[in-house]
Amino acid sequence: MYTEKTKNNKYKFIEFYKDIDGKNKKVTVTLDKNTKQYQAKAFNILQEKIAKKLEIFTIEYRFLDCLQEYKKYKEKKLKKSTMITYNSIIKDIQKKAQNWKFDEIKARHLLSIFNENERNLHYKIAMLKDFVKWCYKKDYIEDITFLQKIQTPKENKKEEQKLFLEKSELDDVLDFYKNDELTYLMIIILANTGLRIGELLALNYTDLQGTTLSINKTLYKDILIDTPKTKSSKRQIEVNQTVLQAFKKLRERNKIIDFKQNKIFQGINNMNAMNFQLKLKKYKKIHLHPHLFRHTHASLLIEKGISTEAVSRRLGHSDTKITQKIYIHLTEKIKEKEDKIFRELTL
Repeated sequence: MYTEKTKNNKYKFIEFYKDIDGKNKKVTVTLDKNTKQYQAKAFNILQEKIAKKLEIFTIEYRFLDCLQEYKKYKEKKLKKSTMITYNSIIKDIQKKAQNWKFDEIKARHLLSIFNENERNLHYKIAMLKDFVKWCYKKDYIEDITFLQKIQTPKENKKEEQKLFLEKSELDDVLDFYKNDELTYLMIIILANTGLRIGELLALNYTDLQGTTLSINKTLYKDILIDTPKTKSSKRQIEVNQTVLQAFKKLRERNKIIDFKQNKIFQGINNMNAMNFQLKLKKYKKIHLHPHLFRHTHASLLIEKGISTEAVSRRLGHSDTKITQKIYIHLTEKIKEKEDKIFRELTL
């Protein structure tokens, strides 16, 4: 500790210390005199200040600071579309963790962030656990055994959702939407190309050259992402006459509503992924969702004898696991039909 005399004849007492990151910091206090009694008083005040500063850094501030560091780490690892979801969760944590102290955190604190009835609860809890484990690896927290107490609430058992549509089911869906031209055309393209909904909504007319369609971007929550989901997602595929006719009708439709931009879907009738999903809810026979048409496309190709490797490349999968799952499911359904025929067979 050392002192400086101020302009108004008082004395500033200064003490240096290192914060938790090893950076030099200082605290000061100004008193009337520089006697031994005042020096002792200044020493006690400065030590108390340092203790409080270090407590803030190691406990309260460290939690939120760690959260920001975790966010930067994830930004380097994840796609922009995934980070949109992460940022939403992180903002929620920041609001509720303002006064949390690392050495006092219990499982109930973390669970208090989420509502059991909210969507994507499994995903959010998984992200939070990942964050705490990351903190542990960085030595920001000593004990994470409390994570064992965090169990994702069990979901009510729902009827098993279809992995893909049969050809007859797809025909019925198309017949249902025949008077809703935009929805009808979107389903036609999805079922005949296997595009993800974000890839479809991001398409420009210039992406179609002859019979070759280039997939090189995606749309997520109305935000255009320059690159698709994965490296393998960036691809070129050949399309059939059904798709070409659908694009032709879309171009004609856009001329009618005087939409002169190169974009096909953005800005047309406020069509986005959410509105498309709302359109699909009108069909009551089967629970429809955009990805169902992607799997339907894969199943139709497999039925035609196309290899799972070729189907995976067309869908932009980094490996064949998902395609293999569809293949196994499809062969099981075929076997079920065959078994039924054999059971009912009369000679």
